[in-house]
Amino acid sequence: SLRRSRQLNAKLPAGQAFVYLAAEHHEQGDLERAKRLYARATQMCREIGDRRWGAIAAGFQSVLLVETSDGPSVCTAARRAIAGLRKDGDTRLAAAFNAPLAAGEARQGEIARARGLLSRAQGEADGESDVVLSACLELGRALIEQADGGRASTPHYREKLETSIRVRIRLAARDINAANQSHDLVQLARLLLRLVSLG
Repeated sequence: SLRRSRQLNAKLPAGQAFVYLAAEHHEQGDLERAKRLYARATQMCREIGDRRWGAIAAGFQSVLLVETSDGPSVCTAARRAIAGLRKDGDTRLAAAFNAPLAAGEARQGEIARARGLLSRAQGEADGESDVVLSACLELGRALIEQADGGRASTPHYREKLETSIRVRIRLAARDINAANQSHDLVQLARLLLRLVSLG
């Protein structure tokens, strides 16, 4: 899988290729390598002035930080992603990155603020009929509940949620070339799903 990913990434712009390669390692649990590759992607995107891919790298890195770090660093990376994507006009992906931002807030005990972030993101997303965006926000709600000791902490709930989300991701990945689908959004959903499944 990584070999095929590297072959495909060889045809992409450098920053984008590093983001996808980092996400592959992240999804497979190689967090140290993913962390280094996200940092490299962010640096490369900054050097070449690619604001969009720099923002996506920061956003994916924020998901990794939910797993490995404290709340403030998660929030900083997620806010950087959201701001960059809004400047670039990608409101869908910006809304989706509220999921790791909310998880970072919840990790700091700011449960009400975290829920508010997802409510506003859902409001921004309501005009979009995007199953993957909805899945990302639903996974964000599960991460808040886990931080708050809610039902998302139970193995039965997680299993049920994971099954539902995996089906949606699979369907969306199959239709990746459809007008309202985005590989980046599908990748974000996969990374969030990994995080929720860890409990």
